[in-house]
Amino acid sequence: MHRKLPSLATVTALLMTSRITSLIATSGLAQDPAATAAPLAPNPDEIFPDNLIYEGIVVDTKTDLAYVMTGERRRGMKPAGQLEAIRLGSGKAAWKHEQLAQPLGTHGGQLIALADSKKKEHLRILSLDRKSGKVRCDVHVSAKGILHNQIDDDLQTNLDAHLVEWEGKTYVRWVSSFHLVTGMRRRPSPDDNKVVSGLVRFDAKRCKATPVKSGTLPGAKPIEATCVVPGFKTQPPQNTVLFANGKGARISGTIDGSPTIHHANVWLDGCKVLTEPSPYVQILSPIGKDIGRVEVEEKEGKKHYTLVRWDATTGEAKERVALDVEDGENGIRFARDGHFAIVRETKPETDGAPAEYRWQLHAPSGEKITTLPGFESFYNFTVTSKFIVLDSGRVLARKDGEFITQLTPRMTAYNGPMPP
Repeated sequence: MHRKLPSLATVTALLMTSRITSLIATSGLAQDPAATAAPLAPNPDEIFPDNLIYEGIVVDTKTDLAYVMTGERRRGMKPAGQLEAIRLGSGKAAWKHEQLAQPLGTHGGQLIALADSKKKEHLRILSLDRKSGKVRCDVHVSAKGILHNQIDDDLQTNLDAHLVEWEGKTYVRWVSSFHLVTGMRRRPSPDDNKVVSGLVRFDAKRCKATPVKSGTLPGAKPIEATCVVPGFKTQPPQNTVLFANGKGARISGTIDGSPTIHHANVWLDGCKVLTEPSPYVQILSPIGKDIGRVEVEEKEGKKHYTLVRWDATTGEAKERVALDVEDGENGIRFARDGHFAIVRETKPETDGAPAEYRWQLHAPSGEKITTLPGFESFYNFTVTSKFIVLDSGRVLARKDGEFITQLTPRMTAYNGPMPP
């Protein structure tokens, strides 16, 4: 269960069966986008909390705490571990919950976590006070068909879960999977793998959890039935990619019968096309209260960087922002909270010497915050008023990138004996 979110195998299996993220082939499309103004509910597998940077680590950006599932999984022993609130500035615990629990996200003054359930086909959800760690709610909820309801993976089964916030309500999305492990005695079969998923509405205030029978968020509709991109002759069964917590999507299609697949970024409320169809379309990312991307244009042998944004409520274009970035960009990473990092490549002064790489961190406004060593991992990260927390668990000072402490989440992957 210890892997970056979301699991590629899990998401791939879900996307194959999801009505929301698959587009049905159509032809001769002609539809007025204004007639499809009803907003769509996104696939819950596409929405993750901004402060969930890695499985087992949730960052409280307001109090500079990290909620971390800690402890050591030992082979052949009963599950053990705890949930700790760790101060980012010192690496010391503010409080501890002495039982194994996996943080899923925060809601108001509560931390929502997952615990082992001893009830068949049930999930166990906890709500803890973020300041004291006191358990406010401990509830079991039906999870029909679930294949595994323990935090620790078994040899062939595992469980993933995360918090989903939608329309002012809190949900827990769970995905349980089975992968038959047979060693080398026979060839694998499609029947060797199975994925079961579900959605739970969780009311921490009333300490009540209710399974959502449909497994989808209220208001969910197939995109192909509500949003047709003008100019697309067909919208074949290509996976859409949602952004801005499901308010926008990159939709794929063909133009004038060409076999080349084109893509368009679309604001789903009103099916408003933000970027015209093209074979090369960058997926938009959340940028504070906006959505957008960084465009790179080369002029007179030098690259220029511009932050392009749309309002995340209306989809209206906003003023472009020129970024203070030295030439040599080699990649851009966006955090879910709107911060973004750009790799700078500095060429060596002498022939044969290696190039130097540095990360340049920017606020959602485009303002440069600091420059960090190139070996840091910005696969996923979050930024508080004083600290930068990377998906590797490394905590750095925001002002100068100085290393502060290391967060080490508990390993949950199976580590027992393997079949012959």
